[in-house]
Amino acid sequence: MAQPRRGLHPKERVDDYVRRGWWTDRTLDRVFREQVSARGDATAIVDPANRADLVGSQPRRLTWNELESEVVHLAARLLDHGIGRGDVVGVQLPNSVELVEVYLAAWSIGAIVSPLAMQYREHEIVTMSNKGGFAILLTVEKFGGRPTAAEVVAARHAIPSLRSVLTIGAAEENSGTADAHIVPGPASDTDRGRVEALRTADPNDPNDCVTICWTSGTEGEPKGVQRTHYDWLAFSIATIDAPRVVVDDVLLNPFPMINMAGINGMLLPWLVMGGDARATPSLRRAHLLPADRGRARDLHDRATGADVDAPEQRGPAREDRPVQPDPDRLGFGAAATGDGARVAETVRAQRHQLLRLQRGCVAAVESRGLPRPRHPSAVLPPLRSRRHPVVVEDRRACQRHACRPRDR
Repeated sequence: MAQPRRGLHPKERVDDYVRRGWWTDRTLDRVFREQVSARGDATAIVDPANRADLVGSQPRRLTWNELESEVVHLAARLLDHGIGRGDVVGVQLPNSVELVEVYLAAWSIGAIVSPLAMQYREHEIVTMSNKGGFAILLTVEKFGGRPTAAEVVAARHAIPSLRSVLTIGAAEENSGTADAHIVPGPASDTDRGRVEALRTADPNDPNDCVTICWTSGTEGEPKGVQRTHYDWLAFSIATIDAPRVVVDDVLLNPFPMINMAGINGMLLPWLVMGGDARATPSLRRAHLLPADRGRARDLHDRATGADVDAPEQRGPAREDRPVQPDPDRLGFGAAATGDGARVAETVRAQRHQLLRLQRGCVAAVESRGLPRPRHPSAVLPPLRSRRHPVVVEDRRACQRHACRPRDR
């Protein structure tokens, strides 16, 4: 893959889409700063309740102010390791506070994030790192007992562009395997000064590349798809409006935030609307933190969930076992799912609103007591009202609107 550059979209397309109102001058890092200013001490993000089983440290809960401080701290640590504009940061992290912080910190200094699935091993890591030109790779020391960092270190000789292998997480997770371990923490005045000075001197442009996400490789080798601030913020219109996400919503997310569905289905609605994001291994009450289980009824009308079981939690031992509705599961206002029929049937059994997310667009909606969302008109309208959700029903519709795939 050629080195990602500034200005992925041609000027003619940018001018056209801006004139039509599909794209604006907002960037993802600017949206984050706006939410911090607006939401402040409200809860922003919560780790999965089983974090200790996954990575060996206790789950955390951060407000928007606390999250912003840790993001600035991490951005400064990335600068310490020579990461700057256009550098590609490979990331192999489970859904966690740290995964979200890596996205936000990298974007704040103009770096590009290329996330990898936790189940990937040496072959996929080497292939994607070389195609993407990874400058560093951030991971965890261990994932469910598997020595994730040691696997990356063992493969680094086959990745010429890779300057550093870093781990991130609580201090007790560090076993000294990687080149350095980053412990999340509040930003110092020096950290904040460095990051703000960089943003002032070299601000992000909405046409800058921010992610390289990977296709599944079912029809050949995986391909890296580059996306800009423009792309992601336009895509998010559908996944915010179709389930009618509002500021006070609690987003329960077991789907890995590493691809089009995970980023656009959960990360961006949370970021753009300023809600409360909670990572969970599944949408079962037992998999929530105790404080959230106690508030189950309070969350009833404010919860929006995605998928039923995280793909990284599935395995051969579970393939033949149907997913049974859990009587203790929260009552969701809406539930979003991918293409798995097993998941869809489970959600239907719970009589939730079902949102089927496919290729970054909403492909179908089954409503329970809500008006049927309409097909978009010739111009994809801006988000105006919960009464008028936008649903892009097929790929051809995607190609006619602002969320269409970029020309190859």
